[in-house]
Amino acid sequence: MKNLTTSKRNNRLFGFQNMKLLSTLTLVFLVNFAHAANDPYGACCYLKNCKYWVCEEMYQSECSNLFDGTHWADKTCEEIDCPNFSVFDLGACCVEDADGGMICYFVKETDCESYGGVWYPGIPCECEPCEPTISTCEIIPSPNCVGPPQYTDPNYTVFGNGHIAIQTASTSILGGSTLMLFDLSGTLPLDTSFPLNRYSHLSWEHPNSDPAPDMGSIFGLAVDEVGNIYVTTSKTWNQDVVGTFGWGAVYKVDTNTALPELFATIPMPNNQSGLGSITYDCEHSQFFVSSFEDGLIYRLDMSGNILDTYDHGTPYAGAAGPAAFSDRPWAVEVHGDRLYYSLWNENLYESSVAMKNEIWSVALDGIGAPLSATALLEISLPDYPHPKTYDWSSPVSDIDFSPEGTMFLSERTQTSFSSLYAHSSRLLEYECTSSGWMPSIELFEVGSYDVHTNTSGGVDATTHGIWATGDALHFSSGDYIYGFQGTPVTGGDHTMSVLVDFQGDITGSDKTMIGDIVVTDEDSTGGEKGACCYQDNCESHCAVMSETLCLTYFGSSFYPNTTCDNISCPPAPQDFGACCYIDAGGYLCNEMYMFNCDNVSGAWYPGIPCECIPCEPKTPTGACCFLDTDNGLMACVELSQYDCEKKPESSYAGDYTTCIDEYCCDPIGACCVSGQCLLATQTQCIAGNGVYYGNGNLCTTVNCNDCPADMNSDGSVDIKDLLLLIGAWGVCP
Repeated sequence: MKNLTTSKRNNRLFGFQNMKLLSTLTLVFLVNFAHAANDPYGACCYLKNCKYWVCEEMYQSECSNLFDGTHWADKTCEEIDCPNFSVFDLGACCVEDADGGMICYFVKETDCESYGGVWYPGIPCECEPCEPTISTCEIIPSPNCVGPPQYTDPNYTVFGNGHIAIQTASTSILGGSTLMLFDLSGTLPLDTSFPLNRYSHLSWEHPNSDPAPDMGSIFGLAVDEVGNIYVTTSKTWNQDVVGTFGWGAVYKVDTNTALPELFATIPMPNNQSGLGSITYDCEHSQFFVSSFEDGLIYRLDMSGNILDTYDHGTPYAGAAGPAAFSDRPWAVEVHGDRLYYSLWNENLYESSVAMKNEIWSVALDGIGAPLSATALLEISLPDYPHPKTYDWSSPVSDIDFSPEGTMFLSERTQTSFSSLYAHSSRLLEYECTSSGWMPSIELFEVGSYDVHTNTSGGVDATTHGIWATGDALHFSSGDYIYGFQGTPVTGGDHTMSVLVDFQGDITGSDKTMIGDIVVTDEDSTGGEKGACCYQDNCESHCAVMSETLCLTYFGSSFYPNTTCDNISCPPAPQDFGACCYIDAGGYLCNEMYMFNCDNVSGAWYPGIPCECIPCEPKTPTGACCFLDTDNGLMACVELSQYDCEKKPESSYAGDYTTCIDEYCCDPIGACCVSGQCLLATQTQCIAGNGVYYGNGNLCTTVNCNDCPADMNSDGSVDIKDLLLLIGAWGVCP
């Protein structure tokens, strides 16, 4: 590059057509000689297009004209490392003003947090337009297109007709089976270990003893409509074992034979980092797989062919993995017409100053391909709330959407890329609002240990519960349950949940050995039709639809295999309703149970959806004392301060006071003092040496003529006035 630049400069120098004076050439030569001496050539790091740090070799003067250009004289780009965002203390802070516009400040992250803004580390305000965030979330039910496997093995055919759980695990787990199926038929007991049917094929163990591929270490899990299981290789366990087809393998477990086979091979240039997760997009009949090696998300067809890739961050240049923080996608899930994915930006022992763990989304086009220009930050994960921790959270390894359209996130307690711990990861629910995805007020506590944050990275939200994998679901001698927990869709903890141990052996711990989970729909249909009674537009309705769709409506009741002509719809349940409450952003309405509404000091409306409750702030009222001109008495009515002040002789006791509590309304009447008439209470009139003419009498009915001889102002001249005069005799006024 140096020779090319010199050649271009020389061509410009000697290409002049007018070369009349040698002195001119001499001057030009001297100027360029001085330029070379005072303007060294070398490596320049700068922020290109407000997005990527790049290195190019150029003169110092050229480098100084580039944004944040840093120059190293006489150095090549191979000899230096350009900075990255994490070393910056300053960045663009986008803050919404009172008018809904956006203001940008170039400040520290802590200052930005105090402003309530969104911080972009190392990015100048010139590069960040600070456009108001436009929410793209949708409240739509998540389709449950998961079918059960069709194995003919007697150990599997004994399963009932209920839903089936499928779970991955570490190769180090007791028995070595990295995949397990669970029969969740019937009524399941809560908060206890119980016998149930499990199924595991010999080829799912490591090492296996048959000709099928040895899958080695796996984590990510997906299932299609006909029961084929798909798993991704992983190097995020404490002990990782490579499978038959290397770290880029996606395995398919056949729905009929239960035998694993190679489904797809994701490029693994350095063959070292493995894959993240996998999801099945039944709307477009395709898969998405995240790769830790290059930071790409791969789109696959039903035959495992790579259709294209999506790159969230810096273009991959072949460096050894894993992909860096801020460029490392893990969980993937399709919701509506968008692909949601998590970014692993920090973990226990590796907290990030620059950014939090995040959830992003990108729009899909008509064929289901991501549109790069539509990427949107949906959620910045809150720090882990524990007094012994500092400014970090565990990465999200699984995302799922409920039939009600809420988003569930499961964290995994990674201590580094290839090491794992437990007890510092959460199950979180987010709701779609006009402001985007916001945390739900429902709590989903996993496990009995410590502060109940024991998720191990997997979640599946179904019509019958929220299923999360976890460590220490029970943690006491002879009762160590490590596997998964099924919590009611309205939230709760282990005491109200179904608890399942992975192998059914609760005598010992399987800490850090539990993986992902998928649960089929009950009876393996999810599309059974029936009559659905529900509330919509503040009215009761009945329509024939699937149970999954029915559950998305407020106050719904589902009657399978029934038409609306054959049922009488009940009123909306009175234990659930709209709750109006105030938060930092103003008045909000959410549908919840009464006790949850009480917890936020809200006003609860049983059996009524939020769409029927405006929850608009009302002008406060208070006790207002004023003169009732019809009878001359003081009255008390609860009015706004504005309306109160328009009343005659009024006194406003303050917002939210009531007439029951107010005592300012003693009756008044005409009071003559020194020839003047005033409206006052009898007590006030006597204290002023006045003459009180009775409650309710107005000054218009009283003649307060000033009579000097009436010394006591009682309206008559008599012995009393004479006694007052004698008493004051000889006193000089």
